[in-house]
Amino acid sequence: MSTRNWNGYTKPINVYYKMTGGGASFAALSGSSTFFGQFAAAGGSSAILKNGGLVAFGPGQTPGAASRTVRSGTFTVSSGDTLLFILGGGGGGGLVSYRYTGSPGYEYFGISGGGGAGYYGGGGGAFEYSNGVGISAGVSTATGGTGTAGGTSAAGGLNGSLYNGGRETYSGYGAYGGSGTAQGAYTTIGHWTGYGWQAYQMGGGGGQGRTGNPSGVWGCPADPAAATMPPTATDFELSPGAGKHGYIYNAVNPLDGVSYNCNAGGGYGEIVLQYQAPTCDLIPQYNQD
Repeated sequence: MSTRNWNGYTKPINVYYKMTGGGASFAALSGSSTFFGQFAAAGGSSAILKNGGLVAFGPGQTPGAASRTVRSGTFTVSSGDTLLFILGGGGGGGLVSYRYTGSPGYEYFGISGGGGAGYYGGGGGAFEYSNGVGISAGVSTATGGTGTAGGTSAAGGLNGSLYNGGRETYSGYGAYGGSGTAQGAYTTIGHWTGYGWQAYQMGGGGGQGRTGNPSGVWGCPADPAAATMPPTATDFELSPGAGKHGYIYNAVNPLDGVSYNCNAGGGYGEIVLQYQAPTCDLIPQYNQD
């Protein structure tokens, strides 16, 4: 704040905020709409820090939550204060895949995406293997980041930590969460399904203020209807994509022209402010210098 032009104004100003953390992801078997909550990943928390101290936070979303959690309130700021805004990242999409083994039949793999980054990152879900009997849908094992701790993962997994997202619990598939500066990388496995060779992609968790990567067959692109980061604020309302829960959307594989279901990662976290000051950009947007 001390670097901004206050035009000689020295009194504190009141700042009103609304905020939410990153959204949780979706996880399903390709071609199915059944939600496998144990393989979905959670979002990271958003936070406002003043002079290094936590003013407020918006929790990261836990998979299966009905809606985003919105926090609102007010704080004061003066020209000599330092403000830091951290936006939660969305959890990366998980999936269930299968391959034909001949005998005894099919093998199934349930694989989590990475937890979203943020002030504290969200946790990743579970890894599960089943030989021939399928995998049953279960409740979420991952939780979102808060203002005091990272979100939790399934037993044996890496929980979300300060600034970072958690990863899925099975280290053989390194679908890491966002690092806080970039989106987590895609991780792909491939095998014979019984009908042909197929590649499956797990979603890395979103970096701060980023939507989590999707998961699905062949390498799902980001949903073109969804924003990957917050838009420039024009009013005192959170945007529709902020903290949005993952969902299923359809995409066409450009290699064969076939449509496949994709599991969307969770939406970006967001903070919007309202205040009266000598200049309207006294507190700059996230994309301003």
